[in-house]
Amino acid sequence: MNNTKIKTTLGLFGLLLLSTGARAQVTAFNVTNPNPGEGQWHVVVDQTGNAFTVNVVATTPRPASDGNQVTVTFLDTANNPVTAVNNGGGIVGAHSGPWLNIPNGNTVDWKWVATLLPTQALDTGGDDFFLGSGTLAPIPGDPAVEVDVTVYDSINGPWTATEDLTTEAFVPEASSLALLLPGLIPMGIALRRRRQTRA
Repeated sequence: MNNTKIKTTLGLFGLLLLSTGARAQVTAFNVTNPNPGEGQWHVVVDQTGNAFTVNVVATTPRPASDGNQVTVTFLDTANNPVTAVNNGGGIVGAHSGPWLNIPNGNTVDWKWVATLLPTQALDTGGDDFFLGSGTLAPIPGDPAVEVDVTVYDSINGPWTATEDLTTEAFVPEASSLALLLPGLIPMGIALRRRRQTRA
């Protein structure tokens, strides 16, 4: 096996390591009110392995009322809730502060309670955003395939959207990107030498 083949093999091995490394799956969608004129919330669910975060912020058109509760449920292939552990959540930004964690079975639920917390509800102007995190129980051979997100407000009630997780692209973790270097460097060297030889 000549040097070029060896380096190409090393490159492919590096790419293989990348493909098997940890990957973050980012799912973004909007949650709208049954009345479209009431605006919408933008939701980003970022999942790496069993760990996940949920980000909710007001978007255009702006919601008519502040949000005061966020509920997230992951569903398996049989449409049953996946067991989840609530790791906490609250407002980040102009009105920063924690929200109350609500025990609610397999559903991850956070609520702003004005009488208990000095922070404000999720702002309709987009000056702040909600950020919650949790952990999913591993389900061998039957992973979470959908996520259901509901944003409540005291005037318009629940706003709900369900999104398919299986159609979203995976984004490599930074640690996984580092694994790409052992593959790309030898390939680059091999290509450079081939060009020099032909010149």
